Amino acid sequence: MDRQEAIRLLNEDIRDEHGAIILYLRTAYALGEGEVAAEIEGIAREEMRHFKWLSEEVVRLGGTPTTERAEVGTAETDPVALMRLAVASEKDAADNYEAHAAAMDEPRLAGLLRRIAVDERAHRRDFEGLLAKVESAPAAAEEEAAAGETSAAEAEPLQEHIALEYTTLLQYLQQSFLTPHCALSKDLLDQAIVEMTHMGWLAEHVAESGATPRLEHGELAVNSDPEQILQTNIAVEAEVEEAYRRQLATTEDSELREILQRILDHSEYHETHFQELLAALQEQRKAAAAEAPEAPPRPGLGWTVGSLFGRKQE
Repeated sequence: MDRQEAIRLLNEDIRDEHGAIILYLRTAYALGEGEVAAEIEGIAREEMRHFKWLSEEVVRLGGTPTTERAEVGTAETDPVALMRLAVASEKDAADNYEAHAAAMDEPRLAGLLRRIAVDERAHRRDFEGLLAKVESAPAAAEEEAAAGETSAAEAEPLQEHIALEYTTLLQYLQQSFLTPHCALSKDLLDQAIVEMTHMGWLAEHVAESGATPRLEHGELAVNSDPEQILQTNIAVEAEVEEAYRRQLATTEDSELREILQRILDHSEYHETHFQELLAALQEQRKAAAAEAPEAPPRPGLGWTVGSLFGRKQE
């Protein structure tokens, strides 16, 4: 198998992992707080680990990890139906990984794919057990999901925030994967995990109101230059902060205010952190340039949150 075909198969697996993560998060949010939802979120975190491993292998082979996702049960909102989809998805995933492993010439890749297949078979067994538990007491989950007081109109701005957080976490993950030998990579991965936590808080609040969280992301700006990445992310965090400030000014729900304020505080910290990293990097590059022939300046991208949704800054 040539390198491009290996990259294609790995990106196919990444799409499936991305789809599984979103399916499992939607299932957990539909169930509301509780032991079963917490276990499903744990499975989603394991799928995120698979997503990371596969993306790193694509970069190692000279490719770009896809940010597309497989769409599974996107119109479904019933948690029991979603869990049945999860059982079927895990069986398909294990079979696909075994087939892809058999097709790989490189022992390292074949071993990784078989390792992931082991997890997927375990996940299928986990979901079968969780499904039996939920089916034995469906009314409790339904009552909990209907307990919220936030109206559909009040939930709409939260749906927009969910989209922003989802887009930002994918952006930071992609940046992390594309800078594997840069110290910035771990920082970006850590930030992506925080953005995923924010998305979870918001989605759970929407689900508790009786609405269905819309887990859709916008267009990503792919870049691998550390200085341009930091400039992009400073602009992103500044605009995210403004979005949360606007909603805080109009929201009276005390529980929601606490969530929004916490996310705003995190975003302000992230912006400051990125500014500090950018200043250090620019100083380092300036010192290096003083010892080497002058190189033409790299053009700035000028990306913002709007550009992540396909709109470039004016």
